[in-house]
Amino acid sequence: MTVLDRKLSRLHETRPSGIMLHLTCPELMARGLDEFNRARPSLLKSVQLYGFNGNQVWPTKVARDLSLFAPERYANPRSGPDWHKFSEACAEEVKAESQRVAAYYEQQAQQRKEREDRENRAAAE
Repeated sequence: MTVLDRKLSRLHETRPSGIMLHLTCPELMARGLDEFNRARPSLLKSVQLYGFNGNQVWPTKVARDLSLFAPERYANPRSGPDWHKFSEACAEEVKAESQRVAAYYEQQAQQRKEREDRENRAAAE
């Protein structure tokens, strides 16, 4: 029934505006209701079926990995007692990156100078 409800919802979303007629939910029609409310909720949301062994059969329960919500996963190690170690490591990374970038631009400048010198010599000949 939930699949049918989703299909009905998609059908209602794609119909042209101004069309007031729409299909009703099969559960509403079968139960003779106009709408679901607090006193008469949808059975699909409120009914649970159990087997003879006592296990819930419908709706099927989805196993969730609760470790995703563990606070340790989101803890920031930089806010702990060893925060200064991260600060020093970050400073070293920044220094190494700035040296790498400076060397790259120095190499580019050297290659450009060599290329310009070659072009000037070729033009002079």
